[in-house]
Amino acid sequence: MIVNTTTGGAFAINVAWIEPNATDNSGETPVPVADYTSGDNMFPIGNTTVQYNVSDSAGNFNDSCSFVIIVEDNESPIIDCPTNVTSNNYIGEGYGLVNVSTDIGSPNATVTWDPPVTSDNSNGTVTVVSSPFESGDMIPIGTYTITFTATDPYGNIDTCDFGLKVEDNEDPVLGCPPNITTTTADGSNQAFNVNWTDPTVIDNSGGNITLTSNYSSGSNVFYDGSTDVIYYAVDSSGNAAMCKFTVTVTGEHNPALLLF
Repeated sequence: MIVNTTTGGAFAINVAWIEPNATDNSGETPVPVADYTSGDNMFPIGNTTVQYNVSDSAGNFNDSCSFVIIVEDNESPIIDCPTNVTSNNYIGEGYGLVNVSTDIGSPNATVTWDPPVTSDNSNGTVTVVSSPFESGDMIPIGTYTITFTATDPYGNIDTCDFGLKVEDNEDPVLGCPPNITTTTADGSNQAFNVNWTDPTVIDNSGGNITLTSNYSSGSNVFYDGSTDVIYYAVDSSGNAAMCKFTVTVTGEHNPALLLF
């Protein structure tokens, strides 16, 4: 007989079967006896042999029979997901997500969590794995579902999960060139096509950076005086940085000739 464990237990209780009948040449009806009684018993996980023996009133032991009770554990373990999730840049929880920021200067966040709490009716060792990341991993920018799978010694499983969002909240680092002083073109109050090296940009995400400015190197017109050249850098997460330098235009202009 194949039976399941009783819910919550490492055994099956009160397993019932049809007890064997015995006959004897004396005309008596001997009663078979066994170590287990149908409907009033307890069997552990695994195989247990139930053997019936019979003898008559004259003391003749003539026969026996046996069968096996196979108790299977088909009950899943119980797993409770961790509630203590930590990071160097923990933000908080909302909308079913644990929100963290990337580590300073990194495109990843180092995230740790307590081991899930598990139990199993078999009292055996429950193995837990998490996917796609494990506690202590460096997790890239993005939104993830961390799934924990608990497996008992008999292959029964249970799962739980929590949502994790790694955000990039770190601004790019933008380095403008030094201030520039130049002169006007002859006879003009303007300087044309002033050149400089575009700013250097560093961003922790390693992603694309959008760089914009109010003037372009080599294609511009600056008038007498000082003008701010302003650059903006925006990363793929919307974090922005600004820097500026000054172009100063100086020069002597020819006096105007008035005709009368």
